Amino acid sequence: MARKSRRNLVEEQVIFSLREYRFGSYARLSVRSNKIKNDDSISHQLQRNGEFISRNLSGSILTGEYCDNGVSGTTFVEVR
Repeated sequence: MARKSRRNLVEEQVIFSLREYRFGSYARLSVRSNKIKNDDSISHQLQRNGEFISRNLSGSILTGEYCDNGVSGTTFVEVR
């Protein structure tokens, strides 16, 4: 088998796609805290979620933080 000519070889161009991902952070505490507004546990969960996103998911943006204080994971309310 004959060798291919090197003159006509076209180098492959690598195209990198920079994509921006957006994330929301969610924290839940199933027992309502006695503290006013936010519980330390919820604040800690949101902080750790933000740290995880910035450390492990480059090119991503944390767009919102959501929390449920005193809501059990076993209850489900259907929204219509």
